[in-house]
Amino acid sequence: MRKDDIKYFFIIIILYFLLTIPIGLYQVTKWDWERYQNVFDHSNHLAYVLTMCVYFLFLHNPFKSKIVKNICLIGLFVSLLLTKSTGGLLVLLVLLGYNSLKSKRISLVKKLTFILLLIIAIVLALNFSEKIAYQLESIDFLTWEFVKERIETYTIDGVNRAGGYGSFVWRIIFWSKLMLTFFSEPFLHIIFGVGVDHLTKGFMPYEFMDKDPHNDFVKVLLEYGVLGLLLFLSFFRNIYKIMNKNFNIIILMVVPMFFGNAIVNYPFNLTLILIIIYEYKQNYN
Repeated sequence: MRKDDIKYFFIIIILYFLLTIPIGLYQVTKWDWERYQNVFDHSNHLAYVLTMCVYFLFLHNPFKSKIVKNICLIGLFVSLLLTKSTGGLLVLLVLLGYNSLKSKRISLVKKLTFILLLIIAIVLALNFSEKIAYQLESIDFLTWEFVKERIETYTIDGVNRAGGYGSFVWRIIFWSKLMLTFFSEPFLHIIFGVGVDHLTKGFMPYEFMDKDPHNDFVKVLLEYGVLGLLLFLSFFRNIYKIMNKNFNIIILMVVPMFFGNAIVNYPFNLTLILIIIYEYKQNYN
């Protein structure tokens, strides 16, 4: 693909997201969904694609006009707020924080802009989304005693006791339960895993599981074992080197994979691959 082809792709999907903002408002205000997801399977999937569009638009502006660029940035950010996705917002905040402090590729003016956007994003998120505010408040529950008690009494009378304190707390308890159970497996299972796709397509290896772990690193560890996880981590190292040590790409990959099931999500992977191709061509062509 030519670089211009990839630019046209992002122009099309960014304009699509702008034109469909009314759908987001309708889904949030008129339907019982509470969260904007457009035509995506889940709001988080939409949010991760939106953050990649924000990244591409800010660093590789496919539009010639700065006014159009700024309008599009505002529209994408509004759409991201409508998704009420903690994971999507976290990707954006990590990108903003990293580039405002570390990146040498960005001018001082852009770094100050990043910091201002970071502050605005935090304030708007806390005021706009009760879900995100509740997620932050629920962190107070995360003590070792609380997590240990929930793991030991994970299921009582068929009732799952991991939830009830926000999705972040649920994730910590669920991941901890999975890890402890997995490392009690036979040695060969620990090294090579319990089997491909066991945590994706409903062939859950443990009775207490009712859904995937919402963490691709845990998924890879359980399915492919310690050996598979090491190979998976080496993949990020290779991407980092190939992308001329562009840590932004690692953020776009790792945060969604750590808090969701992004590795098997087609829109996420398609958009990510196109960004990687574009940046690769920009570095080596």
